[in-house]
Amino acid sequence: MTASAGAKAPLSSQPWVAYVLPYVLFLVLTEVGGLFEPLGPLLAYPVKLVACTAALVWFARKLGFPELRGGYRWALLPLDVGVGLAVFAVWIAPESIDFLKIRESSLDPHAASAQWFAPLLAVRLAGAVLLVPVMEELFMRSFLPRFLDMPQGGDWRGQPIGKFTLYSFLWTVVLFGAVHHRWAVGLAAGVIYNAYLAWRRSLLPVIVAHAVTNLALGIYVIRTELWTFW
Repeated sequence: MTASAGAKAPLSSQPWVAYVLPYVLFLVLTEVGGLFEPLGPLLAYPVKLVACTAALVWFARKLGFPELRGGYRWALLPLDVGVGLAVFAVWIAPESIDFLKIRESSLDPHAASAQWFAPLLAVRLAGAVLLVPVMEELFMRSFLPRFLDMPQGGDWRGQPIGKFTLYSFLWTVVLFGAVHHRWAVGLAAGVIYNAYLAWRRSLLPVIVAHAVTNLALGIYVIRTELWTFW
């Protein structure tokens, strides 16, 4: 065995790392940034964008993400957009009901100096639209359901994308709600995304729908300055 082959073996035998590490890194950096308000959440996002994107690219080159290489059905793009906009509508609808939220987001772009206001908003929007849907869907709806449904002694990669089981459906919905400030709408969004995945049996449409949701929410936040949504 060559030295290079030996170096690749541990990673190849633990492919779950490619799905879990970028997502966990994102969550950890979010929590660390929140410790240093008001600038911490602002400054943490460029770090998250660079670090998590670099991790995804590195893992993609080493292991690849097969679920991202399938052909995308452009004819169904309006449907994906519609699902994304539906989740956006659900996300902002119950804003006035306090018990549906764990806590408020501490993001406040005005905490930065005026010359950094627009660049920081651009970074935040780019991360929400380009990074988060890919990273989160790889973990939440590609890896996690297949891992939860894996037969004893089996390989989770052998499970088909979008296979419905009540067990994995509920657990991924609960976790999706738990990692968002707005737990109730997080649960609702998780149900919609999971159901859409089960219907389409492909991850790319869900990633597109998620990106549309985040783009619509980002535009809404910037126009209304309701920063607590971010």
